[in-house]
Amino acid sequence: MVRHGPFDHHLGLLATTAGDLDAAVRHLARAVDTASSVPLPYWRAEAEVGWARALLRRGEPGDAAQARALLGSAADAAGRLGFAGTLRKAAALSAGTGT
Repeated sequence: MVRHGPFDHHLGLLATTAGDLDAAVRHLARAVDTASSVPLPYWRAEAEVGWARALLRRGEPGDAAQARALLGSAADAAGRLGFAGTLRKAAALSAGTGT
């Protein structure tokens, strides 16, 4: 888990790619919980970005606000801990240019 992150993170990314956004949201929420409890700050930030992406694609009521909060959390951690790639992904999604 430490080397490649929580398994649910990868399942969430696959579900997002497959268009099963409800499953993606469930998996990525669990990935954030797992990464928080270990703790694995890099994987938590990455899972938050993935979860935000799935929420933005799903577009249900409240999803955009939750995605903004997740992106803020991910960007904060990425900025403090030097995760440049994660910070770029969070910024692109926040600006509406990420996919």
